Amino acid sequence: MPAAETGPLHKAKPGEWLKVKQLEAGRQMQLRISSMGLKIGDEIEVMSNGFGGQVVVASGDSRLVIGSGMAQKIWVEPVDTRWTPQRTVMPRFHWIPNPSGFCCVT
Repeated sequence: MPAAETGPLHKAKPGEWLKVKQLEAGRQMQLRISSMGLKIGDEIEVMSNGFGGQVVVASGDSRLVIGSGMAQKIWVEPVDTRWTPQRTVMPRFHWIPNPSGFCCVT
């Protein structure tokens, strides 16, 4: 997403830092988004964008998986990371399959 351009979350690329600007959704969808812990003004990092349209974002110490329909209704703008203090987010995990299921290691 080009600098200072507002657009829907589903168009963001992994690694981008964004600020939630508005929710282009009905009342029920807005309540659902806010119940997930995401609100206007929050800064988020896009962790991945793919997997059938799902977007994974980091917001504070939380990771949220947002479906493509919901991601199209969340409008964001890029955050200028040159002058902001170092952000702290949870470490990234790598998922490794094993016979008993999935195990995460850093």
